[in-house]
Amino acid sequence: MDVKLMHRQGHSLRHIARVTGMSRVTVRRILSSPAPRGYGPRPQRPSKLDPFVPQLEALVEALKAEKTPGQIAKAYGVHANSVGIWKHWFMERGASVFERGEAASDSERRVAELEQLLGKKEVEIALLKNFLGRTCERKGESRPFW
Repeated sequence: MDVKLMHRQGHSLRHIARVTGMSRVTVRRILSSPAPRGYGPRPQRPSKLDPFVPQLEALVEALKAEKTPGQIAKAYGVHANSVGIWKHWFMERGASVFERGEAASDSERRVAELEQLLGKKEVEIALLKNFLGRTCERKGESRPFW
């Protein structure tokens, strides 16, 4: 329901808060504000790659092979040898950048092990609760002692 509409209809703050499930402070804040709070687009956060954009652009230019490493280095403010090294490294190991590495499979394997261990512990707990429940019945108690 609309808080301002209810207030214009003569309902008290306490009643509006009770009906809407809001606190009275929130109802007061809504009534004192001239317009509803706007939710616009959030400012864009910087990327983790932002510090490396010039180097990455230089690498892309080097991979296109339309310019010499010297021209690329001058355009992006890096050393010509660096452009050659980056291109050579990417040509050798570039495919591995886009693959799921061993780290992902190691973490998946670890999660699977932990899930299996959790399942075993749940079974052990259930068996112990069942066993403890039976021992209390033998002693004549109507409920478990925990």
